[in-house]
Amino acid sequence: MAAQSVDVLIVGAGAAGLTAAYDLHFDTTHTYKILEASSVVGGRLKKMPPGFADFPIDIGGEWIHAEPSILDKIYADANENPTDSIKTIPYVDSYDEYVGGEWVANEFPTEDYKFVNYTWFDFINDWIAVDVKDNIEFGCQVNSIDWSNTPVELSCADGKQWTAKHVIVTASMKVLQDNDIAFSPSLPDRTKAAIDEYYFMPGLKVFMTFKERFYREAFEFASDYQNVDVFGSRYFYSVSYGQTTKDNVLGIFAVGEAADRFITMTDQELFDDILQQLDGVYDGQATPNFETGFVQNWSNEMFVKGAYTYLNDDDGALDSVHVLRESLDDKIFFAGEAVPPNNYEYGFAHEAAFSGRAAVNKITPLLSGRTPVPGKTLDETTPPSSSLALRFDWAICFGVVVLLFVS
Repeated sequence: MAAQSVDVLIVGAGAAGLTAAYDLHFDTTHTYKILEASSVVGGRLKKMPPGFADFPIDIGGEWIHAEPSILDKIYADANENPTDSIKTIPYVDSYDEYVGGEWVANEFPTEDYKFVNYTWFDFINDWIAVDVKDNIEFGCQVNSIDWSNTPVELSCADGKQWTAKHVIVTASMKVLQDNDIAFSPSLPDRTKAAIDEYYFMPGLKVFMTFKERFYREAFEFASDYQNVDVFGSRYFYSVSYGQTTKDNVLGIFAVGEAADRFITMTDQELFDDILQQLDGVYDGQATPNFETGFVQNWSNEMFVKGAYTYLNDDDGALDSVHVLRESLDDKIFFAGEAVPPNNYEYGFAHEAAFSGRAAVNKITPLLSGRTPVPGKTLDETTPPSSSLALRFDWAICFGVVVLLFVS
């Protein structure tokens, strides 16, 4: 089978890969393609199937861990801001923990936001993915990358082959740790060491609807952490908070070691376990009010294998982020939630998007035959200048503010 060739190949159609493609899309002098293993866009941004509730629900990334204006920075169009039409609200500033038979209030250290009748998936799908979907090859699970020569050669599990001058790899850290992609030559020792430094946390989300609301807005059980030594949490929260809805939806997000005993359970075992725990602290109100449930087990997603990454900086582990932000011979560029431009914001959807942009900002001068200035740091939240110029020119050609992406 003859290899297909483009200038830039992007492995993965999650937030990082889609944002990278979004920036490359407006530079019509160069070609690109996203190779996506699954049949859908979004990666760990995923939406509840229709019919579960009367409002949209994120079953992957859910909270906005920054000011909502971060959405405008991702879209990066001077003629239109997504936040003009997307409604968000500040999330609760505290949660309750059940300790020794009593509820203890705790403050959240930072302010987060939630979408109202909208989702992270909707944003990335409606505003970023729309114009690049024709350049996505679905069902293409990349299993080998040969970067020994130029162009780089990629092979997919279905037998298709691709070549490109530059490759942006946005696969999850667990996929890289498990060597699901064979690199030839092997990755440098320092790159492999950086990848292995991450703890890619197991995780799942459970959603349950109830006839009556009996539970607190946000809460945890201290008993869930009795045997947890590594970072993790099991967080209960009202998914209905701030939404236009008549439905009472409780969410449970378990991640890290706190999720270990749950990820092997069946859906029914999960529901029974949660109901028993809720009944114990809410006077038996959970079981008689329970209607239906839904489980998104991210650890069982074969192209993801977990929730998100965690690094302990006590021993300088954040050096791993710096290592993975370096290209391999100007051919291989890593991006994704584990490689944030802001070192400490790994695991966040917006930083995943910016990591894709950061990779494109490094590739753009190489495509133009220019050598990046050593030590120069680009504004990694801003698209390449050629991309911005093309968007601006497109709008001026019509003499109006052009809606480049519509929902």
